[in-house]
Amino acid sequence: IHKRHGSTDVYYFSNTTDKNYDKFVLLRGALKPEIWDPHRVTVETPDYKYVRWRGEIYTRVSLNLRNSASVFIISDSSGVRPDLTAARELFDVPGLD
Repeated sequence: IHKRHGSTDVYYFSNTTDKNYDKFVLLRGALKPEIWDPHRVTVETPDYKYVRWRGEIYTRVSLNLRNSASVFIISDSSGVRPDLTAARELFDVPGLD
């Protein structure tokens, strides 16, 4: 799921399988992603690089997602680190405080 709140892009990824996901995702545009894990209450900068695919720039983000877990990937184009307000307002996620 992708939502935009002002200058903040908020992506939500959920692994509903019983196996870990350790690959990458492509996000449109040149982003500076952070992975916000609501289960572990952590924020980290993933390995990422910019790639050209089908004539457009994408951000290739390394994503390691445990089974039955979820994360937000947050990127703000204004250069200001976003807070949880964007995620709270865009997604009704219990316990996201």
